[in-house]
Parts: sequence; C-alpha cells; structure tokens
Amino acid sequence: MNIRSDEHGYDWDAIKAELASVIASIKIETPLKEASIEALDAAEKQDAHHFETVVKRNKLAFVSDLFQNTASQFLAQVITKTLGI
Repeated sequence: MNIRSDEHGYDWDAIKAELASVIASIKIETPLKEASIEALDAAEKQDAHHFETVVKRNKLAFVSDLFQNTASQFLAQVITKTLGI
C-alpha cells in the first residue's frame, strides 16, 4: 500500500477524510467534534505543528471512548502516535 506522507510523516489526504468521517458521524456538539473540526482545519492547511497542538490540547477528547468507537484504526494510530502514547 502506498501511503503518501509529508516530512512529518502525515498522510494529509487520509487524515482529512477520516476526520471528516468522525465529524459527520457525531450528530451533537461535543468536545470531540469541536476538536476534530479544528484538527481538520489544520490538516487541510497541512500544518503539522497546528495539528499536533490541537491533538495534544484536546487529548481527553481524542482518547475518549467516543473517539475510539468512531475513528478508523488508521486515524486512531495517527492520534496515538501524535500524543506519544
């Protein structure tokens, strides 16, 4: 499988698609939805520093059961790696 990534190791196209899927699946306003929208904005700009800052600032949302049950395994791995856990 050919996964394109930038110098930070991010496959922005896949990250954008997966974050959009998470956002679409959460029907109510939650901290996770807000964090995902902000992370998607950073991913669209391919801004690794902003993306990592958003993920780390919203760690509780991204390690929540809601995220684990909503996100793909790929996105969960990206977030876990970004958080260093």
